[in-house]
Amino acid sequence: MKYHPNTVRMKTIGGVNFISIFNPVFLCTLIGYLISREHPVFDRHIYNIFLTAGIFVLPLLSLSALVQYVTSAFAVRNVLVFTKIGEVAVILLTAVCLFTDTQIGTYLALTGVFLLGAGFAFYRPSLKIYISEMLAKSELSRAAAATECSTFAAIFSGVISAVLCAHF
Repeated sequence: MKYHPNTVRMKTIGGVNFISIFNPVFLCTLIGYLISREHPVFDRHIYNIFLTAGIFVLPLLSLSALVQYVTSAFAVRNVLVFTKIGEVAVILLTAVCLFTDTQIGTYLALTGVFLLGAGFAFYRPSLKIYISEMLAKSELSRAAAATECSTFAAIFSGVISAVLCAHF
């Protein structure tokens, strides 16, 4: 069976989007659980998880003007590639910091969560622009639906996977 090039692109974009969202969500949730268990910043379990989520969301709220400038000033494809390269580097460094099992490692892991949030703040708008540039106008609604479905699936599976990893 031969696929239309736009169908192949949409499936690829959906898959890349799933992985790009699953990784930070998984790592941030896992960090929240491990911090609350190993080196809690607060006395209550849930406050440590909220701290991790808040640190992840902070760049999404504070970097909007910079994101608009970067996505309009540079090629969107380059922004996407560099955010993914940065994401992999931050995930590796954060994992190393987290498993050093010290209080400093905990704070460095939370810094990594902030950097993952910053990368995510650049990734989402760039992906939307990239989709609109690559696909025909008639395919945009299907592509938007595919990316949003993969987004929610990645968030759900990332949280569930992290909770399972933290408990076992």
